[in-house]
Amino acid sequence: MAFYRDTLRRGLLDFHIGEAVPDITFDVPRYMREMAEAGVQTLTFMTKDAFGTSYYNTRIGRKNAKLDIDLLAEAVREAKKYGIRLIAYYNVGLNSYVANANPDYRQSDQNGEPIRNAFGFYDLLCLNSPYRDYVAAQLAEIAENYDVDGFFFDITYVWPSACHCEYCQIWPIRNIKIKIRKKPSRVYLAPERIELPFAVKEDGIEFVIPEVGLHAMAVLEEE
Repeated sequence: MAFYRDTLRRGLLDFHIGEAVPDITFDVPRYMREMAEAGVQTLTFMTKDAFGTSYYNTRIGRKNAKLDIDLLAEAVREAKKYGIRLIAYYNVGLNSYVANANPDYRQSDQNGEPIRNAFGFYDLLCLNSPYRDYVAAQLAEIAENYDVDGFFFDITYVWPSACHCEYCQIWPIRNIKIKIRKKPSRVYLAPERIELPFAVKEDGIEFVIPEVGLHAMAVLEEE
């Protein structure tokens, strides 16, 4: 993603509406045309929101029931018409849809109480639970089926009190493994620009994200 470092005008379509609306009407061709007219070079576009609903035809998760199109597919197609690089926004930690079906996946505070009101609204899930497999499967689904130019991982951290769920008490810290089409030249943490060592495996690459502040992002830069 060397191109991202060199872009001057970036957009972020960050909307978390879930299904608490009558319908979702989004004129993607008009939106991308107006982004191009504004000079936007890269656009971070929603794939899964903080409620756990997806904006593409997912086989792993829950597609937003108020959406009757594959919003991500349309966005990719229209962005390419104007040479806009599309970054897939994915909310990692917040997912009420999965939390309601698997209450034990929620992060817990030091008193063992599950985190149900992160930022006043959301369920915060633990990646040491089997939820990590759900996340990995959705990311693979997006990477393999949509020609996006990169990923933005939001809410990748634990609650300030740390997580004390049953999975954190029995599972060690694990590496992150992701399947990509090209071997990266480097992996680093943004915005701190901390280099992250990585290993190339047959089915992808592995790297470890250390404990960092809010809204950190791992950047995979292509050769």
